[in-house]
Amino acid sequence: MKSFVDTNVLLYAVSHDPTEKAKAKVARELLLEDDLHLSIQTISEFLANAIKPRKLGMSRNDAALFARAWEERYKLHPLTVEHLELAHTWFLPGTLSWWDSLIIASSNLAGCGQIYSEDLHPGAVYGQVKVINPFAALICLTPPPAREPFRVEVPPESAARRAASGRKART
Repeated sequence: MKSFVDTNVLLYAVSHDPTEKAKAKVARELLLEDDLHLSIQTISEFLANAIKPRKLGMSRNDAALFARAWEERYKLHPLTVEHLELAHTWFLPGTLSWWDSLIIASSNLAGCGQIYSEDLHPGAVYGQVKVINPFAALICLTPPPAREPFRVEVPPESAARRAASGRKART
């Protein structure tokens, strides 16, 4: 099936962040599939985010190498006035951002049956395109962040008063 790839999949595929290790593995495996499609927008968003220090912090050259490799490997779709007009279908009701609406329009006009994205609602269908979150299975496998055990600190003056009155501390 023809599948469209959202920018977040590309970013995870090249991430070396240890907290994103599982997502990076899933993204790399997904990018081995045949008949994947990208748009100029997804490549542009990748380049803009990959060089940000708080995202991937890549050099411009390294980011461009990935982008060029994907441009050669996958079907790359331009943005046209038709894409802009179709994007209004999902943007105007207020259900999606402009950028998400544009990606949905691109995937529909590319004739894709699904789009791989973490940012859109999994299972939602926009036109002919169904949203698939390739990382959904990882949500159950990811442990919650460690927290400090709940404790109530007793101010020292309260402990001293309690000792003077002969009361025992509650535990």
